[in-house]
Amino acid sequence: MTKEFEKLLLAALPGMRSYAFGLTRNRADGDDLLHDVVVKLIASADRFQPGSNFIAWAFTAIRNRFRDGLREVGCRGVHRSCDDIREATPANQEDTVALAELLDCIARLSLEHRDIINLVVGRDISYATAAAIVGCSVGTVRSRLARARMELKAMLQG
Repeated sequence: MTKEFEKLLLAALPGMRSYAFGLTRNRADGDDLLHDVVVKLIASADRFQPGSNFIAWAFTAIRNRFRDGLREVGCRGVHRSCDDIREATPANQEDTVALAELLDCIARLSLEHRDIINLVVGRDISYATAAAIVGCSVGTVRSRLARARMELKAMLQG
């Protein structure tokens, strides 16, 4: 592992952890997912092309490992817990309820829509990088994001 790779990995870890949590909706499961992926990234550090998009490479690895885990368990959805959110949220009940409702709605989105919301809105990743992570065109990212936002709006209003 080169110094450059180590530097890129350390800089990306907070965002990677946040993305893993966004997928699993559970702090412990997110940390387990992140650990598995970091071990694999370090083991395959020699395959990383310097100058390429490290964020896209790392986030794609997280996404793929998460999907592999879903296939292993044979489930289509992810049960999420608000326990981790409530620990980090001040004691304002209205905000806690609103946040829990939003997270419930996001958890009910399809995996494709949840991925796009999580990447573009939650992690502030560019459309181009999100397209590389998800493996589709930038136009598809925009379309999925628009549909996910409309679906969330409908869930929250009705």
